[in-house]
Amino acid sequence: MAKPVNESGNYCPLWRKACGKVCHTCELWHPLEVTENGKVYLKWRCGFIWPTEIQAISNHKIDGMGRATEQMRNQLLAMRTSFAKLIGAVAGVRGMIDRAPGPTMALIEVPDAEPPREG
Repeated sequence: MAKPVNESGNYCPLWRKACGKVCHTCELWHPLEVTENGKVYLKWRCGFIWPTEIQAISNHKIDGMGRATEQMRNQLLAMRTSFAKLIGAVAGVRGMIDRAPGPTMALIEVPDAEPPREG
């Protein structure tokens, strides 16, 4: 694969020339696969710059994971609080049921009936 020419217009401190003239001939000019919006493409950079860019990308992703973790923690805390309220309500209802008087049984008096007649 042919290396593309660096068209940034920057000055190379290693070669002391314009980057467009030397980067594509340098061993430090190499690609890295980058994924953005679900698409994977090659991003060409100088080997001296990659560590800084990779660190910046990592920091961005770590910050995103920290925000996601905090959001998940807040959601779990809210769910735990609402669940505790529900359990408290259920326990209150159960206490009311336990304190309620039980069913009573009364004898029903049935008047004496005449025996059935045959006939």
